[in-house]
Amino acid sequence: MELKWLDDYLALVNCGSFTKAAAVRHITQPAFSRRIRALEHWLGVQLVDRSRYPTTLTEVGRAFVATATELRE
Repeated sequence: MELKWLDDYLALVNCGSFTKAAAVRHITQPAFSRRIRALEHWLGVQLVDRSRYPTTLTEVGRAFVATATELRE
């Protein structure tokens, strides 16, 4: 896992959208989305429900916010 993936995830949580979070992280939206998918793959869980618009966090994704925050402190 790369630590920047946690920063990306927390940016997504704070911004509420992939597009806004990608802009905050200064990367393209497709690259940002790949990094979130890489984090999900590494963890073996789905953090974001992409079947809805706007996207929302899954139950696991909401629980992971505290862990990601703690790891980045």
